[in-house]
Amino acid sequence: MAPSQVEQSSEPPSRSDSSTSWSWVTESPVLASRYARFIVVGVVIAALVVGIAVEFVVPDAPAAVAPETGEAQQVWFCPEVSAGDGIDTTVSIANASDHAVSASVRMFPDAGEPSDPKIVEVPANGRSTIKASEMSKTTGAASVSLPTGDVAVGATVVRSNGVGTYNCSKQTSNALYFATGNTSRGNNQFLQIFNPSGQRAVVTVEFVTNEGNTSRVYNISPQRRLSLDLGSSEDILGRRDEFAMIVTAQAGRVTAVSQQFPNGGADGFAISAAAELGATIGYVPVVDVADGVTQRVGALNVGEVADDVTVQFTSSADGQAIPPVNSSLPPGGRSLLDLAVAKDSGTFGIDMVATTATVIEQFQSSSAGVVSMVAPSELARRWLIPQSTDPFGDAFVSVQNPTSEPGEYQFFALGPQGADAATPLGALVTIAPFTRLSVKLRDLGAAAGAAAILVQGNTPAVVAIDFTVNGDLSRTPGVALP
Repeated sequence: MAPSQVEQSSEPPSRSDSSTSWSWVTESPVLASRYARFIVVGVVIAALVVGIAVEFVVPDAPAAVAPETGEAQQVWFCPEVSAGDGIDTTVSIANASDHAVSASVRMFPDAGEPSDPKIVEVPANGRSTIKASEMSKTTGAASVSLPTGDVAVGATVVRSNGVGTYNCSKQTSNALYFATGNTSRGNNQFLQIFNPSGQRAVVTVEFVTNEGNTSRVYNISPQRRLSLDLGSSEDILGRRDEFAMIVTAQAGRVTAVSQQFPNGGADGFAISAAAELGATIGYVPVVDVADGVTQRVGALNVGEVADDVTVQFTSSADGQAIPPVNSSLPPGGRSLLDLAVAKDSGTFGIDMVATTATVIEQFQSSSAGVVSMVAPSELARRWLIPQSTDPFGDAFVSVQNPTSEPGEYQFFALGPQGADAATPLGALVTIAPFTRLSVKLRDLGAAAGAAAILVQGNTPAVVAIDFTVNGDLSRTPGVALP
C-alpha cells in the first residue's frame, strides 16, 4: 500500500499552487554531478533575483524560551505523520529527566490548515503518546516543541500491511542524504520532504544512479510537505535498480524521510529518516545475511574527494572473527558494500571507517518484513528509544560495542505513569570488545511492555530496536543522549 496522497510535479503549476511551483531536469555523468549541482544553484539564484523571492516571507522561528516557564525549547520535526484510510501514526515522546515536561504537538496536513497545538504532558522518567488521528485524519507531517534535555521524539506508522518506525529530527537542514533506494519493477519508493518554516523552500533532489546523475528542483510552500512517488514517472526518477539521494535546500531548511515498499508493499514497508551530514564513521548494529534475506548496505560519498571505505564486522558474542572489507568511492559516488565475506556468519554488526564524509544506509527484506535505517555516526553511553514498545511484544534491542573495552549496560523502562527514577529491566549486561548483543524486551520483565527504553552503559556503544507488528519487522536506531 502506498502513501495515500502524493503530489506530482511534472507539470509547471500556477503560482498559487500550495506545495510545488516548478521543476526542471538536469542530467550529467556521475563524476560531473557536483558541477551539475552548481549549475542548478546558479539558475535558482537567478530566479530568485528576478522575482520569485517576492513570494518569500520571514520564517516563523520557534521560540527559544517558553514564556510560561523560562525553559529553553527545542522543536522536533516528523515528516510522516498520517492518519485515515487504513493508516495511523503514533508520535511517542520520551523523557529521561527527573522532572515532568509539557510538549506542544501540531500537525501540518498536506491539504488544509495546520491543526491547533495539542499539549501533551510527559511525566518524569516516562513517555507519552498521541495519535495523528487525534489531530487530523489525513496525510501530513508534525512538529513537537518541548524543553531541551534528556528527551526524544519518534513516530510509528502502522498500515494494514505492516509497521514503519523512525526518529523525528531535532533540527532542519539544508542538506540531507539517503544511501540506498530501489524503484525497479514491483518496488515502490516515496520521498517526503517537509518545510516547517514560514518561508518557501527551494529544494534540489539529486539522484545518484549507475546511469548518471539526475536532478529535479522543487518549490515547497511554507509549512507544507512534498511527497514524491519516485518510480511513477521518468519526470521524477522512473524505474532504477539502485540509487542514492541528495536533498539540497538552496532556500530554506527542510527535513525528510524515505519509504520503501518492495513487491508493491506485499512484504511490508520501511521508513528511513535522512542523514543530516556525512561522517567518517558509521555503525549498523544488526545485519542478517541468512538464506531468504535480501540485505543491501549502501555507501554514499558526500565529500569532494575520493573515499576509501573500510568495513569492519562486529560479531555476536559467540561468533567468529570476520576479516574487514575495503572499497573505494569516487567523489559523489555510491556503491553497495560487499558482504559476501560474512555470508556464513549469521547476524553481526558493521563498523564503517571512511577517509571522507560518507553516509551508510541499510535495507533488509525477508519473510519477517522490511527494514531500512540510516546508520548512526556517533557513539554514546546513553541511548533513548522513544517509540513505545506496546503492543510490540516481540521487540529486540541490539547493543553494539565497537570499542576495545568491555562494556556493562543497563536497560530501563520509561512507562506512561513515569517515576522518580527509571525502572531497571533485568541485570547488567556485559558485552565484550568488538561484539554485539540482542536482548528480547519481553524477557526483561512486564515493565517493558508499554514503555520507552533507556540504555545506559560505561562504554560508548550504538543501539537500535526491532519491532514486529502484523507480521512485519521494523528497525530504527536509538537517540543518543549527552
